[in-house]
Amino acid sequence: MTPGEAKIGYGATGTVDNYNNPKAFKLYGGLNLGNDYALEAGYGDFGSWKFNNPAGASLPGASIKSDVFYLAGKKTLPLNADFSVYGKLGVARNHLKAVGFDGQASTDSSIRPMVGVGADYRITNNLSAVLEFEYYGKTKGNAGSYTQQKLGTGLKLSF
Repeated sequence: MTPGEAKIGYGATGTVDNYNNPKAFKLYGGLNLGNDYALEAGYGDFGSWKFNNPAGASLPGASIKSDVFYLAGKKTLPLNADFSVYGKLGVARNHLKAVGFDGQASTDSSIRPMVGVGADYRITNNLSAVLEFEYYGKTKGNAGSYTQQKLGTGLKLSF
């Protein structure tokens, strides 16, 4: 999955960019309901972004951590024997934890619709390369406003 980028509010109108790009991962499983339909559930950990305090290097920094659980229906359209495209529609439970420059922590969760699109290239009968984009919705609350979406690539094992 793509490394993350985040901004955190500072002062009345300012923002601070994160100085690290945490690695994200997703673990998922599914059940085929027919040749072209499936049900999929997964967990994604988008990492923890870290921010230097713009008021001084010796002052405490801030951080944001996010993850998601989701359940989705999936429709696949085979284009030939080895290549297919698919779409997903489901629901996601987003979770966001933020620690501000003042050391105060806040946590928010939301349940939102999720959508995804992707492509699947069969390497063997049981192994495929996957490229997909998923939008898990926007979390807004005490920790701030955060849109969870990812472009990812990986391998899928089927049995």
